[in-house]
Amino acid sequence: MCNIINMLKNKPKRPQAIDEVTNMAEHIGALNLTAAPDDFTAKIEAGKKWETLEPNKKPKDQPTKDLWARYYDFWAAEKQKYKSNEAAFDSFGGKNLPLYVKARLRSIAERAFSIRKNEALGKYAAHSLTYENEIKKALYSGPGKEEENADDAVGTRENTCGGGNNGQSKAGSSIRCDLTCLCLPTTQNQPPNVCCPGCDLATVTSWASVTSAATLFRHLSANCEHYEPTQELSTGHLNVALAAFFNKIGGIHGTNAKKIFVLGHLDGTGDNGCNGQSAANGGICVIYKTAISSPKKPVIAWIEAAKKAAEAADNIAENAKVLETLKLELKVLKQTTEDLNITTPQHSKTAE
Repeated sequence: MCNIINMLKNKPKRPQAIDEVTNMAEHIGALNLTAAPDDFTAKIEAGKKWETLEPNKKPKDQPTKDLWARYYDFWAAEKQKYKSNEAAFDSFGGKNLPLYVKARLRSIAERAFSIRKNEALGKYAAHSLTYENEIKKALYSGPGKEEENADDAVGTRENTCGGGNNGQSKAGSSIRCDLTCLCLPTTQNQPPNVCCPGCDLATVTSWASVTSAATLFRHLSANCEHYEPTQELSTGHLNVALAAFFNKIGGIHGTNAKKIFVLGHLDGTGDNGCNGQSAANGGICVIYKTAISSPKKPVIAWIEAAKKAAEAADNIAENAKVLETLKLELKVLKQTTEDLNITTPQHSKTAE
C-alpha cells in the first residue's frame, strides 16, 4: 500500500512554463506598446481588467469597443510589464522604428497574444483540481474528510473491515479505512507494530473513534516514505503497483482456505471476519466485497479514485509538453522582437 500512498501524495508540480510563457508574451507586448502612440497608451490602465474598467473609459462605437474587449486585458498586462522597467523598455526605441518594422512588431505581438490566450495555460488548474479531489476520495473517502471521517468508525471492527456483516462493511471505501483495519492496535491476540516497526501509537487504542483512524493514518503514511520509493503518479506506475496489490489479495485466504479478496492475515475459516485478532477464525485484515458481475472481482472504491487521479496526473504531464513548445516559440519571438531595433541608432538590451 505504501507505494500507492506515496504516489498519491506526490502531487505533480505546477509547470514553470506557465509563468515563463506569460512573462515572455507580456514582454513582447510591452515592446510593441513602446511603438504605439502616446494618446493610445495613455488610455490603458496598468493591470486593469476590461470587465472592471469604468464604462466612461470604454469606447463608444461598437467595432472599437469589440476590439478593446478582445485585447484590453493583454494591453493592461503589457503596460504593467512596461512600468516595471520603463527605462529599459524605452531604450528599445520603438517610436523611432520605421513603419514596416512597426508592422512586423505588431505581427509578433499578435502571435504572443494568441499564445498567452492558449488554453494550455489554464489546463493545469483544472487537472490539478481533479487530481486533488480524486486523491482525497482515494485516501479519505472524499474532500473535506482529511481530518476525520465518521464512516471510519461505523460498527464493530469485524463488520467494518468485512466478513462479519457486508451491509456495514467499509472495506475498500478509502485507503485510510483499510490501513486502520490492518494496523490499528488491539489488546487481544495481536502482536505489537503489526504493520511496521514503530507503527503503533500510545495515543491510538480505540477502534470506535474517527480520531484514532485519522491520527494513525497520518503516522502510517508518513512512515511509508521509509519503506517504498516515491514515484511520480501516472497510469503506468499505478498499474504496476495495483498489479502487486491484486497479487496480494488474490487466491483463497485462511488456513482452512475459505475467503477470497483478503488483504492481511486471516486464520482458520475466517468466519469471525477481520476482528483485529490473530486467532480463532479471525484476522488482522480487510475482506473486500465481491462484485456481482462476472468475472468476479473485488469492489474497491479507492482504486477507481486513484485511477482518475493518475489520469489527471497524465494530463498534467502531457500539458507540460505543450507548454514547453509554446515557451520555445516565444523565446524565438522575443529574441526576434528585440533584434528589430537594429534599424535604429539605439541598441540597448531590454528588461527581462
